Amino acid sequence: AHVLDLAWWLLGEPKPQTVFAVSHARFKDSAPDPATYDVEDFATALIRFEGGATLELSASWALDQPPQQQGTQARIFGDGGCVDVYTPTGAVLHRQFDAKGQSKPTELKSPRLTGHAAMMRRFRECILGKAQPSVSAAAGVTIMEMIDAIYRSAAGGKSVSV
Repeated sequence: AHVLDLAWWLLGEPKPQTVFAVSHARFKDSAPDPATYDVEDFATALIRFEGGATLELSASWALDQPPQQQGTQARIFGDGGCVDVYTPTGAVLHRQFDAKGQSKPTELKSPRLTGHAAMMRRFRECILGKAQPSVSAAAGVTIMEMIDAIYRSAAGGKSVSV
């Protein structure tokens, strides 16, 4: 849910239209008590939005993959370049691609206050009336509708409307 929320926000919160998703519980038989294994270990979804934007989302807590691919990854692709959100040095903007596919990377400056401290500061400012919440109740509902559509699609094996 958190990566979906971030990716959707980075896209500008477009209205979702359709979702196609697949989920797996391949490690269920490895669990000590399969009866308590009630969550998928991998899910992937393709979400199409109004205006033509698409989001490819994959999430897993138990996936055999190369060590260099472990962790959170988020990339936003556009007509003039892309942003790699999570790198060891922070977000990196790639643009001015040449014929060989090489780009001019630009490291983006991180905010001075990040993580939990930034969230708590923002929460305090909202309570004191000095700021408005960054996320509306309507946005929360849309995230839940997308998650519901992901589960419906994965269960039915077909694309579904949001």
